[in-house]
Amino acid sequence: MYYVTYKNVLKSDKRKGDFMKWLKVYWPIQKRWGATSIKLWNSNEGNKNVLFCRYTVKNLDHWNQGAMGPESEALVRALGEVVDINQMSIKITIPSTANA
Repeated sequence: MYYVTYKNVLKSDKRKGDFMKWLKVYWPIQKRWGATSIKLWNSNEGNKNVLFCRYTVKNLDHWNQGAMGPESEALVRALGEVVDINQMSIKITIPSTANA
C-alpha cells in the first residue's frame, strides 16, 4: 500500500464543497486506478486555502498508469476549475507499520 497525497491550492472563489463535488464525479475513476480510501484536511498557508487529499493506493504502478492515461484528461481539466494546478504538489509515502 501507498499514500498519494495531493496538496491542492483552491482557487480564490472555490471552497472544499466545490472539491467534494469534483471528487464525487471522479472517485469511480480513481477507484479503478486502485485507490481504496481518501482522507481530506484543510490548511491555511498565508492567504491560500490549501486542501490536502490523501489516497490510499494498492499498486503505485497501476495508479500512475491511470493518472497518465487518456481518461485522466477530463479529470484534470475539471480539477483545474477548482484548484490552481500550477501550485499543486504530490507526495508519495509508504504507510508506517508501527501504527498498524
